Amino acid sequence: MKVLAHRSENGRSVRVVEYRFDGSRLYFEGPSLYTHVDANGTNQLDYIAAMGQAMAGKPSVLLLGTAGGALATQLSRAGASVTAVDDCSAGCCQSNANSSPLGRSSPKPELALPNDLPPLSQGG
Repeated sequence: MKVLAHRSENGRSVRVVEYRFDGSRLYFEGPSLYTHVDANGTNQLDYIAAMGQAMAGKPSVLLLGTAGGALATQLSRAGASVTAVDDCSAGCCQSNANSSPLGRSSPKPELALPNDLPPLSQGG
């Protein structure tokens, strides 16, 4: 496992790690896993898949609290117009038009992750 980013400020700790064996990425806030995507940026967590199914077919979605952005990306890839809002006041993340869940392939500028994350390998 390789640590891609780690930020700790004002009591908030965010880590992004990548598995060396398959290129998948995981986003943790403190000890909690919020996002796990494969090397193509596709969600790997059941709770995000369930939320995506519940919102499937909606033309527009407002997400408050995005974690790693996997749900926003999943909905956007399915054709929804997504507005994603997260509190980055702790300095753990910055707005980046190219940020996505644990990488740089998102179509939405509202997503925010550390700017220094390397791009996803896109399949391995």
